[in-house]
Amino acid sequence: MSGKKTNGAQAIIQKKIALARDFNEASQPYQFDLKLRSRTNCYSYALGIPEHHHAVPGYLTAPHLVKSTEKYAKKITSKFIFDQLVKDGLMPITEAGVKKDSPVNIIAAFIAPHEDFHFYRYHQDGTWSHQKGYQGTLSIFDNNHDRIDDILCADHEKFKEFVGFFALPEEGIKFYLPKSERYKPW
Repeated sequence: MSGKKTNGAQAIIQKKIALARDFNEASQPYQFDLKLRSRTNCYSYALGIPEHHHAVPGYLTAPHLVKSTEKYAKKITSKFIFDQLVKDGLMPITEAGVKKDSPVNIIAAFIAPHEDFHFYRYHQDGTWSHQKGYQGTLSIFDNNHDRIDDILCADHEKFKEFVGFFALPEEGIKFYLPKSERYKPW
C-alpha cells in the first residue's frame, strides 16, 4: 500500500494494482481467506481491492454516502457508470489499450440498465475473470460456461450493455479501508 490517511474512524489508502498473470494470481487473496468472497463483489474483485469489501462505482473513498442501493440502481446507465468510474480515478481506454504487457490492472464494465452493473478483470494470459455478484463465485467462464478470452463476445447474462474498458491509475487507486481490515498484511 502506498499511503494511508486516517480521519477518525475512516482510512483512505492508495494501492498500486498490477495486471495479474492469470486467474490463479488474480484470485489468490480469496484462496487464503475463504470468507473473503462473502464480503466482496464484482467491482472490488475486478479492481483488485478485496479489502474494500462491497464496492460501488463512484464511492470508493466514501461508501457510507450510498444511502439506497435501489435508488442507485435506478440511475444505472452507461453514461452514469462511466462517469462514476472516472470519479473513482479509473481511466477510460480503447480496446487497443487492453494489452497483456500493461503495467496496471485493466477492467471491463457492463450494465443491465436501471438494474445492476458487472465488472471483469483482465490477465496477462489474455483471459478475463469475474466475481459473480456480491458473495458470488470467482470464475474465468461466462454464462455459457465458455472461457472468457474475448470479453466482447462472452455471454454476460443480463449485463448486455458494454460501458467500456478502464485502466487503474499507475500511482494506485484510492479507496476506503474498513476498520476491520486495517491491520491485515494486504
